Amino acid sequence: MEDQEGAERIITELKPITKTKFHVFINGEYAFALRAADIKRHKLREGGEIKPDAYDAILREELPKRGREYLIRLLSVSDKTVYQVRGSMTRAGYPESVIDEVVDFGIRNRFLEDRRYAENYIDYRIHSKGRIGIRGDLSRKGIPADMIDEILDTYEAEVDIEAMRKLLEKKFPERTGADYNTRQKAAAFLARRGFPFDEIREVTRAYFE
Repeated sequence: MEDQEGAERIITELKPITKTKFHVFINGEYAFALRAADIKRHKLREGGEIKPDAYDAILREELPKRGREYLIRLLSVSDKTVYQVRGSMTRAGYPESVIDEVVDFGIRNRFLEDRRYAENYIDYRIHSKGRIGIRGDLSRKGIPADMIDEILDTYEAEVDIEAMRKLLEKKFPERTGADYNTRQKAAAFLARRGFPFDEIREVTRAYFE
């Protein structure tokens, strides 16, 4: 909702999310999510006006503080990208202005760092997953393509080949006398792991021969 200085702000709806949390609509537009205790403390009601001091306290003090705590809880479970944090906070009902402030707080304090996330993700999975698969995973997590490629370029091509060999040894230990169907299954298995087809073809041929 746009902040119109001096305009009267009327609460047009308090929409329940749970028994203790509500979506607050002001002048017909979604504004933010509040707990029942907050609504009671600020004396908010449908059809009533939300006073400027209460509005400012909610949007510039209470929700940013709560958002920072929310961010810390998220990151205490596992590292996240900026994109993931934004999505999680949006689903939790935080307005965009608060999300921007919390994300900026996270970046400034290095709680959020997309490059670190990408480097750790690649380093952990490069020996069990192909570059295509890794690139797709990180793209869906909001990591820029140029950053992904830059990090992947630090790994030699032999890493992919060795990873495929180890996966085949584990999945298809009986390689002697493997028929066409077995080789096709092996190729499909590696493709699902995100390895490129030209490398799959060479590695499977060498492995089974």
